[in-house]
Amino acid sequence: MEDRSRITKPRRSQEEAMTKRMEEIAKDATGEDSRKVTEIVARATGAAKSAEVIVITPGMAAILFLHHNTHNRTWSLPKIREYQRRINLGAWKFNSNGAGFFTTGAIADMQHRLAAHALCEVAWEVTVTYGVDPDAADTMDCGDPRGGDDAAGIKYDVVDSSAKLGTLKGAYSYFYSIDKDQTFKLRSPGEKALAIKENDAMLTEAIELGKKSRSGVTIPQFKQTDSAILAFIHLKAGVLTREKILEHLQRFQTGVLRIGENEAHFAGAKVIADNRSRVSKGKEKVERLTAMREYGIVVTAIKAAEAGLVPSAAQLRAAVQKGKSLPDPRPEPPEIEEEIAA
Repeated sequence: MEDRSRITKPRRSQEEAMTKRMEEIAKDATGEDSRKVTEIVARATGAAKSAEVIVITPGMAAILFLHHNTHNRTWSLPKIREYQRRINLGAWKFNSNGAGFFTTGAIADMQHRLAAHALCEVAWEVTVTYGVDPDAADTMDCGDPRGGDDAAGIKYDVVDSSAKLGTLKGAYSYFYSIDKDQTFKLRSPGEKALAIKENDAMLTEAIELGKKSRSGVTIPQFKQTDSAILAFIHLKAGVLTREKILEHLQRFQTGVLRIGENEAHFAGAKVIADNRSRVSKGKEKVERLTAMREYGIVVTAIKAAEAGLVPSAAQLRAAVQKGKSLPDPRPEPPEIEEEIAA
């Protein structure tokens, strides 16, 4: 076996604990595991170009990670944890993304996948390529990976999947910011593609509502992406009808130009417009409202308008104060409305 001292090991406690667990798995590997690793490394050393499908057991994975991982980038614990999560969900599938060995016998590009399968104690079936020159290391993992929108279009025949992914991500980030509901935390391309498929009709409607809300407005308050996200947030909340959502968004798109000061929309639009103006002038230190916080102002103003209330600028800013949960567009207890009215 090769000298493990050449491996760059991060020093933080969690990573050290993971390394210790990998060492335990390698120690518990069977004699057959060790024999197969020896065979694979021997085949890889000085090999000509070839490929085969092999099954890597957890014990083999730990041995390869620890003892044959001497020509690689520093490994990332968050990446390993994410792969573990997908494996445990049953979302890991055999595909054309294989792994490789350098002609030195060292692994070329599979360290995170090896670690995840070892830690999950799940065998990994993968296509392995031999005959990779170590000089090719700077050409690996440099491509443009497929995202959730690509997967939605290819696997589920979703139309306009890129725009739908942008809308979904923005709206789901907003809902996640409210109460950290893991339902709205989409990590892998597969999870994003499935969420696009499940919300396809609603996403189509949200994008169309966004376009209609901007139609005929010389300088809309929100770009198309933000408009679609706001529409989807309210469609997903299930409180307002399609027509009501469009009406509210149309009033917001005109900013402070066509609506009166006695309207919730005016109050919300003015807070957003004033913040943008002060930030763009750069004459004073002003914290820019993030897109999420602007959405929160819109949500608060629309809820107030539905209740026949007109929130003050101070109330709107307080609703999206940094460090607080963002306003929830879904039904809330009556005392929330009473607080706005106070």
